[in-house]
Amino acid sequence: MLLQDVRTKELAGNNQSEQSRSLGTGPALTAVNRNGVLVAEGLDESDFPLDGLGLVRFDRKLPNIWEANFPRGLYEFRDKDDLRVEVILTVSSGEAVHVIEGSVSSVTLDVQEGMLHDVWWGGSNSLKTLRGNLEFTFSDIQKLARAGVHRADLNVCVNIRGHL
Repeated sequence: MLLQDVRTKELAGNNQSEQSRSLGTGPALTAVNRNGVLVAEGLDESDFPLDGLGLVRFDRKLPNIWEANFPRGLYEFRDKDDLRVEVILTVSSGEAVHVIEGSVSSVTLDVQEGMLHDVWWGGSNSLKTLRGNLEFTFSDIQKLARAGVHRADLNVCVNIRGHL
């Protein structure tokens, strides 16, 4: 699974005062080293969130990221509303790690079940397909030490309940 780059809004939230400001196309800024941190002249520490990157969490919702297909007649229901689905999700080691460097660069990853979409065999109460959204939460971003793709092994267990 490859996620898009993180957007400022995901890290800073909707509060405009906590988002970094565009520098536009003005003159080049000079950066100076202050206590081991590169600071651009004209920008102030108060322009950024007080809690720092270590406490930042951001969420991602991915639609229809998993799918389970069933042969006709395997899960028959008296009524389609009787369908009960239990989804158990686990992330191996709870982290997404860099594909080349390994755990040298990682981020904590939590996942929760999102909306389910069901498809039925035509003209019957036989379940054909389940698709599901997943909601990811990324934290401990300060452990990211390398640019590039980070990967996590995700286990999805789908239990069907209420069938005849």
